[in-house]
Amino acid sequence: MPPMIGGIRFEHSHRLIAGSVGIFTLILMGMLLRWEPRRWMKNLGIAAFLAVVLQAVLGGLTVIYLLPRWISVFHACLGQTFFATIVLITYFLSTHWSDEGERVESTHTVSFQRLALATTAFIYIQLILGALTRHGQKTDPIINYHYLTAFLVFLHAIFLIFNSSRDSGIKNRLFNHALLLGGLITLQIFLGFGAFLATRVFSHEAATLSDVFFRIAHQANGALVLMTSVLLTARCYRGLAKSPAGDDSMNYLELVKPRLTLVVAITTFLGYWMALPDHHVGWHKLFHVLLATLFIGAGANTFNQILEKDADAKMKRTQNRPLASGRMEQGRAIVFGATTAIFGIIYMFFLVNTLSGILGLVTFSIYVFCYTPMKRWSRLNTFVGAIPGAIPVVMGWAAARGSIGVEALALFMILYFWQLPHFIAILWTYKKDYLSGGFKMITLSDPEGVGSARQLVFYAMLTALATLWPFYLGMSGKIYFVLAVSLGVLLVGSGIFLAFKKLKNAKFFIPISIAYLLLLSLAMTINKQF
Repeated sequence: MPPMIGGIRFEHSHRLIAGSVGIFTLILMGMLLRWEPRRWMKNLGIAAFLAVVLQAVLGGLTVIYLLPRWISVFHACLGQTFFATIVLITYFLSTHWSDEGERVESTHTVSFQRLALATTAFIYIQLILGALTRHGQKTDPIINYHYLTAFLVFLHAIFLIFNSSRDSGIKNRLFNHALLLGGLITLQIFLGFGAFLATRVFSHEAATLSDVFFRIAHQANGALVLMTSVLLTARCYRGLAKSPAGDDSMNYLELVKPRLTLVVAITTFLGYWMALPDHHVGWHKLFHVLLATLFIGAGANTFNQILEKDADAKMKRTQNRPLASGRMEQGRAIVFGATTAIFGIIYMFFLVNTLSGILGLVTFSIYVFCYTPMKRWSRLNTFVGAIPGAIPVVMGWAAARGSIGVEALALFMILYFWQLPHFIAILWTYKKDYLSGGFKMITLSDPEGVGSARQLVFYAMLTALATLWPFYLGMSGKIYFVLAVSLGVLLVGSGIFLAFKKLKNAKFFIPISIAYLLLLSLAMTINKQF
């Protein structure tokens, strides 16, 4: 048998308390089955008792098999689940459950409920990662995920506090609860940092008093964090009702411009795939770089709408956006944009690599701080805006290779040149809107469309020529070459047709250029030369 960690008194005290908890849970289940009228409460009592029984079995297995990692982790997580179940039963039986039956209406109900639920989920994931770290080796890379999730949980807590303070109905009922959760999470981070110093910096083999203190305090406070979040989630689902005026939960989706963000993720995947030296994909790293890209893109698009709120309100095409229409407060968008962008960049740095993180930071910075304000004072903004639009493919390449070569530059040039005729078609189609918004775009000084048409054809030709570069570099085979030439002829031919029409039907070029990019990417991916 393994040694009695912490001494025989602690070990037997643990088992004695566990036995007492089992007896009390059995009594609780019996009382619920006998007197509780709500069927789902009876089931909850049964679930709590079964959890205690399973917890006892797992506890025995940890002793018999000398603390195996996965059984120990399951044992720890099941203990937290049981605790959460008891807390919920207590709440459902309390007067608070009946008192909060009169629900408060709010336009932010659904978004706050989902945020609270997501916070609880991330806290539970964090506890799982903590258990894996506790029962793993000091050099186990799982610790990096534990640190990252801790940061994400902290951001969720800030977002909860901010959201609960901005709505009077939510504030009166849940602000103090959200504030308590934020305080416990902050304390948890400090205790975790103390445990890190005590375990991995100042101590070596033998456990020290500070090591034991910080570990116990960190685990105990972690349980309190989870229970506080679980209770907050239950309370917001019980006490908040959706306002007849609507809900802002979909506004966040509109902020991130999902179609644009998805295209960015596709180009990132293209760069990653083309950089693979062999058929070994590395799905974990691909997942990390795509997730980080989505978060960075969401943050960048959110700040774009924040900075262009007033201009968007003047444009027919954008006046119904959340900020421009007044459906969402700017402060909420700022918190959301900052949260997603910071998380995405840090995620890229820690779980992909430093080079990809730098590229993600550069992409965000150019798009938000250069391109977006530049649209008001320079017609050259389109050429600047195409830079962050083309960097993601390089970001994907850097994620797979850890470096940037001439092949990554070839992919960058394809994406850069492709955006120019695509944007010219968009700018001409919505020319009146851009004039109303006060933007200075390259097509606005061309009333007849002759110069803009020439530029569209010219950049379409550059795009078609750039697509041949991967073939000459040996990145793709002959099938890609034939398709690239064919698609290039189609793109340039469409541009020439529009030029003769003086961009009269420029809106039809937009889906053509998107289909061109997708088909080209597909051909390059399928015919990649390893």
